Amino acid sequence: MSLRTMRKWKWGGGVVLIVITLWCLAMFLLPRWAKLAYSSDPAASVGRYQLAMRITPKFLQGWESSFNLGTAQAKNKEYSDGIDSLTEALERAPKSERKGKQITKTDEPECKVRRNLSLTYENRGDQAKSAKRSAVARKDFKKAASIIAPCSQNDDKSKKSKNRQDKKANPPSPRPSQNPNQNPNQNPNQNPSQSTSPSSGSNQLPSNRGGSSSSPTPPSDDPSLDEKEKKL
Repeated sequence: MSLRTMRKWKWGGGVVLIVITLWCLAMFLLPRWAKLAYSSDPAASVGRYQLAMRITPKFLQGWESSFNLGTAQAKNKEYSDGIDSLTEALERAPKSERKGKQITKTDEPECKVRRNLSLTYENRGDQAKSAKRSAVARKDFKKAASIIAPCSQNDDKSKKSKNRQDKKANPPSPRPSQNPNQNPNQNPNQNPSQSTSPSSGSNQLPSNRGGSSSSPTPPSDDPSLDEKEKKL
């Protein structure tokens, strides 16, 4: 082999080595770069996870790649895409040991994926409920509850999540109205000014998660109304 040919092989081998090194660094660094943007810029996080998966062979991706991408998509309110990615992660995740239908160790990968997948279904159900699509919302709430069910017996956090989703999927029936024949004035001699407020015995509506409490009624500017309030 001539000296010139040896130099060509040397330069060619060097270029190939550089390309392989950069490729390996990209596969290693892109997921970490995406994780840094997860809280501040979910859309950028999704793009970086997708790029990392495009340059990484399938056999090297495992369950964590789909899990990270699906979690970022859910954070970015891309619920349907997040469900697809997390479902793929659940299929790839190693199956946990079970006792009957219940998973015995809820800190393993399967329950980790199930929690995020369940929450993503729940968030999509909340979105559908806000859009007045009750049937779609109930379907997502039921799916969320069934996904987290194998992890809920031995995990308080999962149990609370399942109970919340069950209530959303099956809301309690309204209380029956009082007997219309009931005498509304049981004590005609009672002083009306001492009667209890109609709102004192009513049931409070459940507050929306993250919603603000109702503001108090502002005081009246009319002096005559203030005098009436003092008398009452």
